[in-house]
Amino acid sequence: MRRWRPATRWVHAHGALKGLAASLMKIANDVRWLASGPRCGIGEIAIPENEPGSSIMPGKVNPTQCEALTMLCCQVMGNDVALNIGGASGNFELNVYRPMVIHNFLQSVRLLADGMESFNEHWRGGDRTQSGAHQPAAQRVADAGDGVEYPHRLRQSGGNCQKKRIKRG
Repeated sequence: MRRWRPATRWVHAHGALKGLAASLMKIANDVRWLASGPRCGIGEIAIPENEPGSSIMPGKVNPTQCEALTMLCCQVMGNDVALNIGGASGNFELNVYRPMVIHNFLQSVRLLADGMESFNEHWRGGDRTQSGAHQPAAQRVADAGDGVEYPHRLRQSGGNCQKKRIKRG
């Protein structure tokens, strides 16, 4: 009976990778929510500004590392589904799905390793407590001038002014 299940080890091992992906996705989503702001979101932590922010939301820092991490976690979870089907579809000692099983397993390992390394590398300097995080959210929304629209030509200069205002506190 044991030799009729050659893909079982791959399936069980990949289950651990899927669990890691689920944990990383939770962490990335929590960071994304806690860093939402700067004025109208939760805004408890500040994340590094790795890329230019939004031209229509002055002062916003895009959580690109969190988004990249959640995307690769989705891919690992999808690989797990395919790997489980491949593991279940082998007949007797011959499993024609073995190349797909091995490919998906190795891809998941590489995605998780590279994703965690990138997240760690680009997150340095992040996780700072945002000034004003102790203020009630309603006060931060009122201070942000909710509903004020910027004319197109002023968006960039308005964004720069908002960034300076945020840095001053």
